[in-house]
Amino acid sequence: MSNHGADLDSGRLRALAEELGNPEPARQFLTKYLAMLTGRTDRIAHALEDQDTDETATAVLSLKISSAWSAPWK
Repeated sequence: MSNHGADLDSGRLRALAEELGNPEPARQFLTKYLAMLTGRTDRIAHALEDQDTDETATAVLSLKISSAWSAPWK
């Protein structure tokens, strides 16, 4: 299993926490995002293996939307 959090810029996370005036919401979001990331990527992999184009599109969209929230950290 890879360490997905290794690619996140901690400076961006700090900037978000400062913008919010409280680090807790940023930390909670990041914790939840990382906890769900493996499940989302597994869902995509399984849909691809099953050649289920509808499920693949849905799973990719789910990952895309949740990742858009992390864009300020990149």
